[in-house]
Amino acid sequence: MWDYLRYDDDGELWVNGLRVRDAARRYGTPLEIVDTTVVERRAAEWVALTQAVAGEAGYPGQLRYVYAAKANLASEITHAAYRSGWGAETSAIQDLEHLEWMVEHGLVSRDIRVVCNGFKLPAGCFGWPSTVSDATPAPGSAVDPVPAPDARTELLLPPGDDAPVRGMTYAEKIVALARAGWDITPVLDAGELDTFLDPTVPPMNVGVRLKFGPATSEAALDALVSRFGMSPAAVAETAGRIAASGHLTFTTLHAMVGSAEGIPIDAYVAAFALAGRIWADLRLAHPTLTELNTGGGMPPLGDAYDHRGFLAGLFRALAEASGAVGVPPPDVTFELGNLIAAESGFHVFKVLQRRVNHTPAPDGVSTWALIDGGLMAAIPDMLLIHKPFRILSVRHAHAPATRVRLGDLTCDSDGRYPPKAFADEPGIWLPDVPGDNYVVIQGVGAYQEILAGVRGAHHCGLLEAIELILERGADGVVRGRLMPRQTAADAARLLGYTAVAAHALARTRAPGLAAGG
Repeated sequence: MWDYLRYDDDGELWVNGLRVRDAARRYGTPLEIVDTTVVERRAAEWVALTQAVAGEAGYPGQLRYVYAAKANLASEITHAAYRSGWGAETSAIQDLEHLEWMVEHGLVSRDIRVVCNGFKLPAGCFGWPSTVSDATPAPGSAVDPVPAPDARTELLLPPGDDAPVRGMTYAEKIVALARAGWDITPVLDAGELDTFLDPTVPPMNVGVRLKFGPATSEAALDALVSRFGMSPAAVAETAGRIAASGHLTFTTLHAMVGSAEGIPIDAYVAAFALAGRIWADLRLAHPTLTELNTGGGMPPLGDAYDHRGFLAGLFRALAEASGAVGVPPPDVTFELGNLIAAESGFHVFKVLQRRVNHTPAPDGVSTWALIDGGLMAAIPDMLLIHKPFRILSVRHAHAPATRVRLGDLTCDSDGRYPPKAFADEPGIWLPDVPGDNYVVIQGVGAYQEILAGVRGAHHCGLLEAIELILERGADGVVRGRLMPRQTAADAARLLGYTAVAAHALARTRAPGLAAGG
């Protein structure tokens, strides 16, 4: 991380060309900084690293890269990945709507490669009526589409007997974009093929998802518990149906091991060796199969992980598996979000108060540093998966420091860092000097905001931070733009404090009865 973070001689923290204290004082805190140049840098570095290792190994397959948008759906992050030459990996129709918006605004070409993961079940599987008339209640039901004077419950619907209730499904959207000429490849799971077998579907490349994980034998794979993917036998059967369709081409096998951080590299490579053997056996029956999609799970390049060692093992394992049955090694697709997005995000909080209200604990930490925001919304992964975060002082880096626990402004005992689950974590270092100070939480650019929600209503009514987005223009100059700070009125509207809700709530009171009476 010290390739984009640094302390100057005065102990002031910089994010690339931005002195963090300047931004905090000008725009206030809580402040979220999004530096999209970090996304561009990491995207380019991963391409360079993988190609260098493949070259050293003599690996002949093509290497492809798609950004897993679920890591961070924000336009500034997705566009940074796409303008870096990466394709798009989608999880739901929302991602495709975002891509269409970018194409409509001339921000990306519709020739961008799109790989569609996520559930693509037929429309009939979902609990959505397609029209109002489909939702007609049973006789005598209290739910009546035409509100009657004596009805106990009214179902408020759009005007018109056939006003649409649901829109296009994910699968239908994929087909529509393929029909419009997009380079789009759905990766199919159980129960999803029939939609694409419809003879009106245009010619398409498709992939199939293998049920996979940290398994090194087919017996271990069979016992693996996962809601994603199909068994090798089911994949082979599905591939046969695709080949017989006449308009679909089986090109891709998807096999994701999981998060690399929790698996030793040799075990991680061994799992991909199994995927390579399954791929090679399928390739013997289906010469159109050219690609192995390895999914995601790679930690950020700034983390202490041997990315080069993993890649060397991966290319060796795939080449050996293919060579054993006499087929060319697969093209490899890397489907990554966290690796290029995580390091682009930073939360900045002001330290409002220090307080000591207990005798020193066994770890020696007795001081709380209260900050002006909510930690559970800022870094939910500290609670969900006990993920540690790097927290740095913005000022006085050269001064003597004291270990403290951070506390936020919620009334919840979990609004702290380190969280209770980190029993052996002694706290963070904070310079022991008077005057204003701030802290930065580094590495929050992937998953944190998406998990907590954007422009939502958060715990204890705390509002979202103002957001400063840094982007490099075509002229090479980095400029900032601001996303406005959320207001109390914004949050109130989301919670139903509106004129429409007031009218509805007024009908719940008996005449003449005051609220709270």
